[in-house]
Amino acid sequence: MLGHSLTPHQAPARGWPAPFASGRQHAASAGTRASAVYWAYVVLVIFNIGSPKAGIEVYGFPLTFGYILLAAAAPIGLIALISRPTLQAPAIGNFIAYLVVGLITIYKTLVFAAPFSAVLIGLALFIALPMIMLIGLCSHLEYLSERQIGGILKWSMRFVIAWGIMNFVLYMLFQHIIEIKYVTVNAGEVSSVFNKNNRRGSLMKLISTYNNGNIFGVSMIMLAPVYIYFEKSRAWVVAFLAAIVLSLSRTTWFGLIAVGGLMVVTGQIRLARGYFWLALAASIALAIAMAAAIGWSTDSVLDTNLGGRLGQWTGLTISPFGDNTFYIAEILYAGLLRSFGVIGALIALVAFLYPIGYALSRGPQLSVLRRAAAVGCAGYLLAAFFDAALIYPPVIAIYLFMSSLVYRRGFRLPSGDPLSSAAAAPAR
Repeated sequence: MLGHSLTPHQAPARGWPAPFASGRQHAASAGTRASAVYWAYVVLVIFNIGSPKAGIEVYGFPLTFGYILLAAAAPIGLIALISRPTLQAPAIGNFIAYLVVGLITIYKTLVFAAPFSAVLIGLALFIALPMIMLIGLCSHLEYLSERQIGGILKWSMRFVIAWGIMNFVLYMLFQHIIEIKYVTVNAGEVSSVFNKNNRRGSLMKLISTYNNGNIFGVSMIMLAPVYIYFEKSRAWVVAFLAAIVLSLSRTTWFGLIAVGGLMVVTGQIRLARGYFWLALAASIALAIAMAAAIGWSTDSVLDTNLGGRLGQWTGLTISPFGDNTFYIAEILYAGLLRSFGVIGALIALVAFLYPIGYALSRGPQLSVLRRAAAVGCAGYLLAAFFDAALIYPPVIAIYLFMSSLVYRRGFRLPSGDPLSSAAAAPAR
């Protein structure tokens, strides 16, 4: 099994096939259970992180394979919990906060007859996806080692990085990119990247398989701490930083700085290492070169008008319950206030901040992976002051995945007993 490694005391013993045995038999059944969970995890990561826009168009609405697979996996995950309940209390609490916001959406729909499309998005964001990720799938991460979690995630990210840089260079040289229908782009959105504000002068934002520079950027900000934790190749880390800079997104650049600072605070990055300063200098040099290439001045980079989005704040009317419909544009917090008012926005903030608050309450008790996932969540919420891209796949799914990693207690045997941290940790 790719990325799976058993320590000596985990190794399955011959002659113990019974899945419900105890003692050494638990170790034997661990591999069987882990294999099903692992391969489900592999498929979900590939289609929600590696190629999140792959999909089909249904009645003019793009439907991604990643979200289809999440919906298919959820009932299986829920049924599995009946035989072995391992739900985490913080994940349940986090879901309840999202659920309250979803119920507010339903209430406003009944009262104000909001457009069906807006209601559908609201229910997906605040009820369906949180239920799938936090209730249906989150607890099954308990049965995956860090090696298993990081293996496919690392290779999916490498594909995203390589594909993105390749297409960035192709467009720069030939004004052309490569798209693979049903794989790197939705079947109904071939060549649509040219109509999505992705161009910057003679260049185009690095979009990779995300088909939009801002969606790519905020997704990478969330994933950065976890990916860097698993990625042991400095060359790939440098390529990752270059890909973020080449997104040509000021929001993403800000998010990268914020996440880097948080990683220093949490100890994931050590300032004493010369490699850190070299990577930082290279990233700044590349950003300066790209800004010059597309004609950005200092004022352009530090745009106080937020790229025309400031009107989402200045045109906002503050009220207890918000407008009559659900609408979240680029700025998350303005959208929450507009859609749900002060009361609903505060509840939504509780939902989004829940994994960060949980991580802060646990402090050094959490593993490096769990702290890295919390940093990814915090980085996204900081970037969301400028461009959250919340309603577009796979942004909320990745945020909920990072939240689930925060709540993951560790690799467990089918008995429910946690293994030692040394057994669960990836090889160094």
